[in-house]
Amino acid sequence: MMLRTLLLASAALVSGAPVAAQADSGAEAGLLFSAPLDTGFEAERGAGEARPLFLENVDLVADGAQGGAARAADNQILAWGAAGNLYAQRGTLSFFWRSHQPIGRRQFVIFRVGYPDHTSWDMTFLRLDWNGHGFDAFVTDANLARVRVSFDAPAPDKDRWTHFALAWDEAKGLVLYVNGRPAARRMQAAVLDNALYAFGPHSRIISGYQVQSAYDYQRGGDIDAVSTFDHMLGDAEVLALAEGRTTPGTAAPVRDLGQAAWRDEWRLRYGFNRPADPPPYLSAASTRIATVRPEEARDLKARFWRGNDGVRETTWPGVYNRSRLAGRSDYFVLPDWNVYSEGGKALTLSLPDRAWNRIEIQGAADGALTALKDGHETRIGVRPPGQERTVLQLAEPRTGGALRFENRLQETPIREIGLFMVEPGAAPAGATRLNYVVEAGAGVDYPALAELNGYIAGRFVADERQTVVALPAGAPRKARAARAGRSMPLVHVLIPADFRAVAPGDPVARFSYGWTNMAEGLDGIELRIPALRATATHGGLIPLNVRIKDPLWPDRDLIDVNVSVKPGEARTLFLDTRDRLLPGDRSVYLQIASASPDFDAAALDGAGISLVFKPREAALAEHVADREEQVRGALAQFVEEQPNNKLLPVYEQFERDVTDLLRADPDNRVGRIYWAEQNGDQPPPPFTQSAPTPGVPLWAQRQIEDLKLARHFVDWWIDHRQIPEGGFGGGLSDDSDLLHQWPPIALMGLEPERIRASVGATLDAIYRSGMITNGLNTIRADELHSYEEGINTVAQYALLNWGSPRAIEQLMATARRYDDLTEVNPAGHRHFVSNSFAAGDMWREGPWQRQKGNNFLMFHPGVLLVQWNGSPRTRASIVQTLDGFLAHARPAEGEGVTLPSQIDWPSDAEFEPGGPAGNTAGLGLGGSTSAFWAAYRWTGERKYLGPLLPGAPRNLVGLGPDVMTELGQRETWGPIFEKAASEPSTYRQSNTGGPGSSLALARFGAWQTSGDKSYLEQLYSAEIQSASQRMSMMTEGELWTDRVQIPSEILQRSRLGGVASRRGQIFPGNRVSWRFSGPDSAESVALLFPEASGSKLRLIAYNLTGVPVEATMVGADVVPGRWTLAEGRDANQDDRADAPRSSIVRFGPGEETRLSLPPGQSVIELDLVEAGQPSWTRPDVGIDPEDVRVSGNRMRVTVHGLGAIASPAGQVIVEAGGREIGRGRFPALSAPDDLRPKTAVATIGLPRGAPAAGVRVRLSLDGQPAEISRTNNEVVLK
Repeated sequence: MMLRTLLLASAALVSGAPVAAQADSGAEAGLLFSAPLDTGFEAERGAGEARPLFLENVDLVADGAQGGAARAADNQILAWGAAGNLYAQRGTLSFFWRSHQPIGRRQFVIFRVGYPDHTSWDMTFLRLDWNGHGFDAFVTDANLARVRVSFDAPAPDKDRWTHFALAWDEAKGLVLYVNGRPAARRMQAAVLDNALYAFGPHSRIISGYQVQSAYDYQRGGDIDAVSTFDHMLGDAEVLALAEGRTTPGTAAPVRDLGQAAWRDEWRLRYGFNRPADPPPYLSAASTRIATVRPEEARDLKARFWRGNDGVRETTWPGVYNRSRLAGRSDYFVLPDWNVYSEGGKALTLSLPDRAWNRIEIQGAADGALTALKDGHETRIGVRPPGQERTVLQLAEPRTGGALRFENRLQETPIREIGLFMVEPGAAPAGATRLNYVVEAGAGVDYPALAELNGYIAGRFVADERQTVVALPAGAPRKARAARAGRSMPLVHVLIPADFRAVAPGDPVARFSYGWTNMAEGLDGIELRIPALRATATHGGLIPLNVRIKDPLWPDRDLIDVNVSVKPGEARTLFLDTRDRLLPGDRSVYLQIASASPDFDAAALDGAGISLVFKPREAALAEHVADREEQVRGALAQFVEEQPNNKLLPVYEQFERDVTDLLRADPDNRVGRIYWAEQNGDQPPPPFTQSAPTPGVPLWAQRQIEDLKLARHFVDWWIDHRQIPEGGFGGGLSDDSDLLHQWPPIALMGLEPERIRASVGATLDAIYRSGMITNGLNTIRADELHSYEEGINTVAQYALLNWGSPRAIEQLMATARRYDDLTEVNPAGHRHFVSNSFAAGDMWREGPWQRQKGNNFLMFHPGVLLVQWNGSPRTRASIVQTLDGFLAHARPAEGEGVTLPSQIDWPSDAEFEPGGPAGNTAGLGLGGSTSAFWAAYRWTGERKYLGPLLPGAPRNLVGLGPDVMTELGQRETWGPIFEKAASEPSTYRQSNTGGPGSSLALARFGAWQTSGDKSYLEQLYSAEIQSASQRMSMMTEGELWTDRVQIPSEILQRSRLGGVASRRGQIFPGNRVSWRFSGPDSAESVALLFPEASGSKLRLIAYNLTGVPVEATMVGADVVPGRWTLAEGRDANQDDRADAPRSSIVRFGPGEETRLSLPPGQSVIELDLVEAGQPSWTRPDVGIDPEDVRVSGNRMRVTVHGLGAIASPAGQVIVEAGGREIGRGRFPALSAPDDLRPKTAVATIGLPRGAPAAGVRVRLSLDGQPAEISRTNNEVVLK
C-alpha cells in the first residue's frame, strides 16, 4: 500500500469520518503533531501517522526537558512522516534539544525535514544546524533557493536543554526562536508549496529514498517534546512552548483572496499573477489540448530525466551544491553530483514529429526559447524573470524538431516544461466512453477513493482540500456534510475506479461501473465545464489550471495546463493525454484551480467528465514508452541510494511503474532488466550466447566477447557523455569514480592513447575547478568523499602515465600531507586524526576525530609513489599508520586478526557502531585492505596479512594480485575454490564499488588450480550475459556516473596477471600490461595467466586470427633483472609449449618484451634468473610534453628529478628528421625525498627554420646509469 495511504486513509476508514475533517479535529491551536517522548516514540497526537517511519539506535532517557526524552546515538535513524503532520507552505516546528557531548567549532545538523522526491541529492526542505558559532536555519523554496537565517551564540552546555522553534510562512518569511525568544528572522515571501516526506533529528539525509546518519553526519544528541503546527506561531505562543505552558488557542490564518498577500501568493503559484497576461482563452466551444511529450531532454551531452516528468518537486538542472542560488551555499559543501560543471545553461528537448503550438513552464528560470529544425534556429519567445508559471502560445503551429531553453542565470531551475497542441476540436467520435457527472453534494468516502482522500489530506493544507466526486448515473451515493470555513479556489475531482468495494457494515454493493479489465486504453478525458458563475479576474476572464493525475502516482501529472473561460460560458475540453491502460484498482483524479475567489466545488456541480478510450493495441505504444521512461528515469536518480523499502516513496513509485509496465507488456525487456537489477534473487531474462566458432576454444571466444563489451562500455561514455572540458556529467567527483574502469582497458592494450587523453581531460578539469588544494580536497568531506574529490583520479592518471613528472609530483603533493592526516597519539599509535577534513583544516572533535577504514583510501597516491621510487617518508607514514591499526588487533576465529571499525585519536578508544556494515556507517576494513597488502609486499612481514586472512580465500576478492600464487596457497585454497565454484552467487551487480563477485573469484581460482577451462567458460559466459543485458542500463540508461560499471576484474586477472584498478583498491595488482601493433589486435588474442608472481609468469595466448599478432608485454609489479623467456606453440592445447624457444631478456617494471603470437595457442613462460638493481635504489629523470617551450630559436626544457637517489647531470638532445639539431646540459638533481619537485631548466639553441612539430626531445644522464624507467626520458612535439 502506498505510504500516504498507510499514514492517513486507514484511520479515516475506521472512524468513518472524512479524512480532511479528521486531520483537523481537536486542532484548535493548529497543533498537528505532538511527541512527548516520555515513554515511547509514537506521537500522542498525529494528524498523520503517529509512529516513526524509521527508528534505529535511539533510546529513551528519564531526564528530559519535560519528563522523559529520546537519546540518539551518532548513527541514529529517527524520522516521522510529514504527510498530514507538517506542510511546506507554512507551519511551526518546536522541540527541545540537548547536545549530550561537548560542542566545538564543527558544524552539525540538529533537525531536518525532507521532500518525498527532488532533484537535489539530500532532498532537504528545512534544516536547523549548529554552525560553529551559533545557529543557522532555512527553508527551501520551490525553486531551490533558501530563505535562511543565522545568528551567533555561545555553544550550549552539553547537559543543558535548549528549546528551538522554527516558524515560516510563504507569504511572510522565516523566524528562528531559541529558548522562546526570536533569535533571527527574515521577512521574505517565497513559493514554498511542495510535498513533504518526513522529519527528524540530526541525520545526513531524510528523503524519499534514504533515511540515514552516515559518514561525517554521524552526530547524535537528545531530543524532547517534538511538535508541529499548521501555521506560523507568534512570539507569545512560542514562548509558551519553551516554558512548557499551554499554547494559546490561535488557529491557522483564514486566507482571503481579497487580501493582497494571500492573492499574490495564490496567483504566483499558478501563473495567474499577471493581470494583462491571463492564460489563453478557450474561444471555441470545444477545444482539444494534446500533450506533445519530448522524446528526450539533454543538458550538454547528458540526458535529463527531470523537469518534464510531471512531478513538480523535481527540476532541471541538477542541483549545484557550490551554488549560485540565494541561501544555498553553506558550510556543508557537498560535491556537485549528477551535473556538468558547465551545465545548467541550456536544456534541449528533442520532439516527436507532431504539431505543437504551446509551451508552459513552471519554475524561476528565465531566458530565450529557440526552435531548432533542419539546421535552422528560430527565436520563438523569451521567458521573463520573476515568474513561477508562464504560457507561450504560438501564432502558428510548428512540427517536430527540437526546442532549446537558454537559461539567463545558470542553475536557476525549471520545475516543469510541457508542450501541447491546442486547437478547436473534440474527442474522437464513436469511441468507447465512461460518463460521469460531478455531484458537489455527494460524499467522497468511497473505499475506492481512500488512498486519494488520504493523499489530499496529507499533501494539502486544510483550506485547499475541497473534494468532489464524479459519479455515473445510478451510482450509490451519500450526502456529504456541509463544509465549514473558507476554502481556496482549488477543487479535487475524484472518479471511483470501482463501486463493488464496500466497508464492513455498509449496504450491499449491487452497482458496477468502471474500467476493471477493460480491453481498451484511455485516450484522454473530456471535461465539460459548466457555465461558471464565478467572478472574472483578468479582463473579463476566469483563469483555470487543470491537472489530470497519473492513476499510479498522484504527485505526477498526466497533463497540466492553464486556460481561461468567461463567466456564464460553458466550454468543453478534450484533454488528449498520453495513452494509458488504466489499472482496475486505481481511481482517476483531476485538480481544477482558479484565480477567481468564489470558484469552489459548487461551481463545478453538474460538470460532465468522460473517460474516452481507444483500442488496446493503439494505446499500448504510449503506455509502454512512458512507463519505460519512468522506470529508467527513476533508477537513474535513485541508483545512488538504492532504496528497497515501500515506506520510501521513490522506491514505491518505481515498483508501481515497473509492475504497471509488466502488466501491460509482460515480456518487456526494459521492465525485466530493471526489475532484475533491484531483485537479484530473481533470474534475469533468458539469454542466448553466441554459437561456438569451430576450431576455437570456447574460453578464448568468450573472453574476447567479454573484452569487447568492456571496451564498448568505456567507448560509449567517452563518445556520448564526455565533453571537451573533461566532465561526464556526473559531477567531477562522481566522474572520478567512473574512471577507475578506464586504466584496465588501456593496460590490456585497447585504445591506450584515447583513454589516457580521457582521464587527463578529467584531471585537468578537477584542478581547473579547484577541487584539489595542496594535495588534498579543497572542500571538507568525509573519509570517502575526500578521496573522491579527485585524489583517486590523480592515482588513475599516474597509473596510465607511469613515470610522468606531472603524475609523480601530483602523487608527491598528496603524500606530503600524510603528516597532517596522521599523527602519533598519546598511546603511541599513529592513526588518522580525522574522518572529516579539507586541505585547510582537520576537524578534531567528537565523532569526527575517529579513524575509519576508508581513511586509508587517501594512501592511494602514496602507495603508487612508493611503488615508483620507494619514497621512504611516504612508506614510513603508511606503514606506521598500519602498525598503529594493528596495535588494536584481536585474534579472529580460525586464522588472522580482527580490527575495530573506528579508533578515537586522542583516547585510542575503539568504536563499533551498530547497524548495517558498509562505507556509510564507517564499518569494515574499507580502503585499508589493499594498504595492508602493500605493507606486506614492501616489508615481507606476515603480520600485515593478519587482517586479510579471516574468511580467506573468499573475502580476498577485493585484492588485486594473484594472492593464491603469491602466498603459495594452491594446495590449501584450490579445493575451497573448486567447491565454491558451483555454489549459488549472492553478488549483486548493483553493488557498484563494493567487493567483486566471490563466485567469479572462486571459478577463476578453480581454473588456476585444476586447469579445467570449463570454469572460465562459465565465468566469461556469465559476464557476457550480465554485460549484454545491463549494457543499455549502464549506458543509455544514464545513471549517476559513480553507479555504472561493466566489471573487468576477471579480464584483468586473466590478461594482466592481477587487477590493476578497481574502485576501492589502492594497490595495483597487475604484473604486466600490453601494447599491440594494430588498433584491434588486443581483441584478436585471448590471454590467460595461470600463474603470476613477481618472479614467475606463465601465460597462455590464443590468437583467433590467421596471422601472427605483434604484442609488447610491459613489466609492472615484477622484480627487475634477467629473466628466461620460453615461448612456443601449443598445438594440442595442453597448456605446454610443444617446442619452446628460450632466451634471456631484461625485464622489470616499465621494461618491455616483444612477442610475436602465432595463430592458435601458444605458451610463454618467464622466470627470474638474476635480480637486478632494485627500482628503489635508482636515479631517474623525466619530462612531459608541457615541459618543452619553444620561443623563436630557443627551446627551454624543464627536467624533473624523480629518482630514489640523486640523478647525475645530463643532456637534453633535440632531434628532427632523424638528426640532431641541438643539445643542452642540465645539472644533477636531488631525489625528491622531501616530496617536493626537483627541477632544472636546460636551454637549447635551435637552427633557423627548425620544425615546430615532429621534434624529438630526449634526456641522457651522464654515465648512462640504470633509471627507474627510460620511458619518461623523451617526448615528441605535436
